[in-house]
Amino acid sequence: LEIGTHNLNKELLIDLYQKQLKKQEKLKKLKVDFFYVNMNEFNFNFEYIDKVPLNGKLSKLVFSVDLNINVENCTKFSNWVLSYYAGVTAESSKKLVLAYVEEIIRSFFLKKSLTGLSISSEVVDIIKDKLSKYLNKVGISLNGLKIKIFGNENNVRTKAFMFEDITEENNFHVEEDKNSIDQTKKLYYNESNQVETKLDPSVCPHCKCKKISGSIYCHRCGKPLN
Repeated sequence: LEIGTHNLNKELLIDLYQKQLKKQEKLKKLKVDFFYVNMNEFNFNFEYIDKVPLNGKLSKLVFSVDLNINVENCTKFSNWVLSYYAGVTAESSKKLVLAYVEEIIRSFFLKKSLTGLSISSEVVDIIKDKLSKYLNKVGISLNGLKIKIFGNENNVRTKAFMFEDITEENNFHVEEDKNSIDQTKKLYYNESNQVETKLDPSVCPHCKCKKISGSIYCHRCGKPLN
């Protein structure tokens, strides 16, 4: 929807209306979830510890990351976030984005042997290009990136965002040992999230998103759950 005033009727929401109408002669209620996306620029800083090759030997180092990003494509971004959460908050979206960024940066340095703690501008440009391509796939624009490496573990001042942390803030108050609403099993940083859902009755048969108990329609793709 563009900026302005809109009447939420079947003419405006024709696709959703037709999905929910199906064979009914008249639809008395239209169920809609609205998600608002902040497209302003945000500056984030986080630090994490990892063992990476340094002068041919695995060494425990601290990585400090500063980045400036903003959502460029609301549709791509919302579809991506909703593949992880049924109930979205600003905090859960932030954790998901930072976990995504951290995973890409971790993967880069695990495949590159460092000769010192300083990072050349050429390497930073390579990381920027790689990270920008991945972020664009989920509707995010990368505007700036700075990375510093320390050898002292005590330099860590903030909690690193790992994939096992991204479900801590959600609207379903999932207990710590339970899976999130969009997970079929608990996932960890170095595990693949490509879980087999083909025969799983707890997921949507159309988009493979985890069902919300009692739902008639999928909260992600809007198709009937029958």
